[in-house]
Amino acid sequence: MTADSPQTDAQVFDLAGQLAPAFELLTGALPLDSVVAAADVKDQLRRLVVAWPGAQMVLVERQVGLPLSPLAPPLIVVSGAGGVGKTALAVALASQCQRPIARLRMDQLQRVQNASGFLAHAGHQLLQAEAIALVDIPGLADTADGHLFSALREFVHRRQFPVIIEFTPSGCGLPLWLRKADMIAELPHPDVHNRELLWELHLPVELPLSTDIDVPALAAGWSLNGGQIQRAVAVGWRLAVALQPSQPVMTMAQLRQGAQAQQAPLVPQRRQRTLTLDAIVASDATHEQLKAVALALRGRPALRAQWGTDVQLDNNNALFILLEGPIGCGKTWTAHALAASASAQLVPLPARLMTMDNDLARQRFLAEAAAAGAIVLCDDAEAGFARRPADSHGLQDLQNQQQLAELLRDLENYDGAVLFATGVVGSLDPALLRRLHIRVSFDELNPEQRAHCLRRWVPERAPLAADVDFADLGKKFDLPPARMRIAMTRAAMAAHAEGSPTLTLRHCDAALTAEAHAAGKVIWSGAGRKPERVVDDLPPDHPLRPIRRV
Repeated sequence: MTADSPQTDAQVFDLAGQLAPAFELLTGALPLDSVVAAADVKDQLRRLVVAWPGAQMVLVERQVGLPLSPLAPPLIVVSGAGGVGKTALAVALASQCQRPIARLRMDQLQRVQNASGFLAHAGHQLLQAEAIALVDIPGLADTADGHLFSALREFVHRRQFPVIIEFTPSGCGLPLWLRKADMIAELPHPDVHNRELLWELHLPVELPLSTDIDVPALAAGWSLNGGQIQRAVAVGWRLAVALQPSQPVMTMAQLRQGAQAQQAPLVPQRRQRTLTLDAIVASDATHEQLKAVALALRGRPALRAQWGTDVQLDNNNALFILLEGPIGCGKTWTAHALAASASAQLVPLPARLMTMDNDLARQRFLAEAAAAGAIVLCDDAEAGFARRPADSHGLQDLQNQQQLAELLRDLENYDGAVLFATGVVGSLDPALLRRLHIRVSFDELNPEQRAHCLRRWVPERAPLAADVDFADLGKKFDLPPARMRIAMTRAAMAAHAEGSPTLTLRHCDAALTAEAHAAGKVIWSGAGRKPERVVDDLPPDHPLRPIRRV
């Protein structure tokens, strides 16, 4: 069957009956130009499938021997996350070539008793109909069912018709038997321009649309792929029909609800904290370091614009800043204050994006954050940037090394500032420490600073009793700011539960004592020498474990 001989309904019906139930015939004409993908990718796919019969005929006529004859049909791998348009590209390619296309359903193939025999029969039917086979393979397919995927590999290896593989990465790379494909096309997540095209494609002119619909705003506000945009339009249309069944008109608000149902906004809208650097309780040396960081965040764009970004000034795009200090000293609050001083939004990097399984999602997240001019926060950095062992020989150690290298590479390429916060700086990998531009250390607070911090954490409208002395409480309780905040909140709740008209010293002392005991601190009554021991400290010499007698 050539491009000049279109398929008939009878041929399609006969093919569908022969391939059931494991193969699903995909019908419907889809222009290749309407698929949002790179133009060179679509042109190369078209040439591979259309020119294959002619290329094989030329080799036969000229009697060309090995290694080119016989010429195998093309094997094409289309890789990408779910919803980026892999199936649409395959269907459009089949429509362009005027060939039927049948998709292998792995769930139905698992129910077939003799998978090898069925696939051999299906291959004969596909060859007779001059069809294209579409196979969807997940990233961990090789580990699912050995016999099933051995039969599938044999089906692909002995093909006499074009085969398109849909590969969805999920933790593993491309299997070795697919790396010999004639073409490997990777479909990335659509950028803002392509999202505008997808919204225009899925908003047909036949639908009654309101005049307030702003397609660029929809594309910029939600990082959706093609499948999500299609479902967002469907949700918006259902809302419009539910509101006005007789004369539905889809509005911008309904499309926003449809997009919100698919994914959160591009940059998560977190609760805005009105924090300033002056509100951070820290030592004078730490405040000087924070002022230097704020100047660097505000002045770096001007420096890059005036002096350039030569290698002598900056070896990478990102500005790496480390906030180190004990747990609860206020590192995360300081990050919010630094972002506010730079008039930028702080976007935490999710822990799930610190693995190799989500490297494409991480790159997309960083690209969108850079477009928004946001500052990325890697909180609890010791979890994602832990020190690698010196003698790493196992497979897991090698994978951890590769994961950290890819994570650092992506963060180095980020066009903006990256803040790292950790309470155990000694556990960070030297590869990260070498790349740091600025390090800010948080020391323990003195009694005056602890008293000021306690006063700050009291609710604004809470009536204080006359016996509350924050200076004395600051001397008595050596706690970090985070624990003091929890203690004062607990004291306020206890006073309100008792029906007390004021927040008394008894409530504050009891809450701070409970929090100190939770932290393993010894409370000093003021008599004698202040103890230095911590309750949770272990003795210097651990007792030997008794020998188990057999």
